Amino acid sequence: MERGKIAIDGYGNIKIQTKCTSDIWMNEPELVDFFNIIAPTFRAAVRAIYKKGILKSGEVEKRVKRKDGFYENLYSVEMIFALAFQLDTYVASQLRNFLIYRAMNTSAKNFFCFINQKGVNVKC
Repeated sequence: MERGKIAIDGYGNIKIQTKCTSDIWMNEPELVDFFNIIAPTFRAAVRAIYKKGILKSGEVEKRVKRKDGFYENLYSVEMIFALAFQLDTYVASQLRNFLIYRAMNTSAKNFFCFINQKGVNVKC
């Protein structure tokens, strides 16, 4: 499975290593390292997101079998962005700033945000 990642360099620049956001899937160790947190903090943040009903586990989490026979959980870009607003770390704040900057400075003339009962659909 081809999957992209989100990374941050030493200067605080966000690098998205794929062209399509639906290809971004990261596992727990990658996200723990990315957000510079410990695993229990990561798991608590994920549980809080699920408990509040912000995201559903069947939509943003998938279990993939690795080559060595073990399984790992992969989290989609929606979960990564939700974690950025849930956690209080330098990387999370940089990712929040990146998302807000991209939303406010889109090249399109209009930025529309349609809200429905199931979630937020953003169309530019």
